[in-house]
Amino acid sequence: MINDDIRPLNDVRVRALQLASARRRSRWLPIAAAVVIAGTAACTATGGDQSSPPTPGAIQPPTDPDLGLAPGHYLYVGTRSDGIWDSRGEVAHHVESTREIWMPATWTDEWMERRNHARPFKIIPASEDTPEKQRWFEQGSFAGEWRAACGSWSYMGENVDKPACRPIEGKWHRPTPEFLAALPRDPDALLAKLKEGPSPDAKISPELDAFGDAQEFLTTGMVPKDLRTVLHQALLRLPGIKVAENVANLDGRKGTALGFVDATRVVPQGTQLDEIIIDPVSEQIIGTRSTMVRDMVLGEGNQTNPAVVFVAGTVMNQSAVTVGVVSRPGLKPAA
Repeated sequence: MINDDIRPLNDVRVRALQLASARRRSRWLPIAAAVVIAGTAACTATGGDQSSPPTPGAIQPPTDPDLGLAPGHYLYVGTRSDGIWDSRGEVAHHVESTREIWMPATWTDEWMERRNHARPFKIIPASEDTPEKQRWFEQGSFAGEWRAACGSWSYMGENVDKPACRPIEGKWHRPTPEFLAALPRDPDALLAKLKEGPSPDAKISPELDAFGDAQEFLTTGMVPKDLRTVLHQALLRLPGIKVAENVANLDGRKGTALGFVDATRVVPQGTQLDEIIIDPVSEQIIGTRSTMVRDMVLGEGNQTNPAVVFVAGTVMNQSAVTVGVVSRPGLKPAA
């Protein structure tokens, strides 16, 4: 039971959350959705800010994005992901992808995004695998660079060379200043807001939807620290939330993981454990992980193309997330 007077995560340490100072979501998806999601889990920076040596008296970006962005500086959010995604239990495909976003200090200035698949999709052999499907996946690779004011680019290019901001509705995966300002700063109220998502006929529980929205929200890197603290408190109120220490992200950086297994009538014990990995000092998300909690057979199998079994304990997908401040688009924060 989590008391109503939950302190910020940096006060909890070795208790409920044990932090030292502290859609897209990891879930089985249809093929088309998986292609988009694989592209949305963005690139971890390795190496430092690649700018020229500073001139005397030049203002350098702060390393902590919670200190705010000075004019001319950019919030950098990068994610690198590597994982196996499934399509309705028939075919799985292995995808590595990166995504980087540079958000300017002034929201209405020009943003930049880069996406890339580190290598083509690799289909995990299963009874439904065909060369045609392999070609379909490879043709569906999603990579490129986009720029637009307010970050309102279109991946299909409808707003190319249009400098003005397009109207954007704030969502968990794309929070606007108005969206952030309107969110409640009370854990119970915020959890209720997160659970509003699924429609009555949705095949996922409101709890899993809330956890997935929270994961997407944190991965944007745009959640201010006060709201991150409330969000972590809200997640601790989810029935069945799991806490683990020293969980490594895709790059090996360790943090505290908040995990959730969705229990439904179809699979009462759940299928996989989805985790949000949090840095114990900054309370920023540093990655995600999804692990099988029960064996799963993929495909019916035949003599030439056997079914694939993912056993309990298999890490199905991981990501590493980096959030920092840089002086111009294209740069990465110092390690």
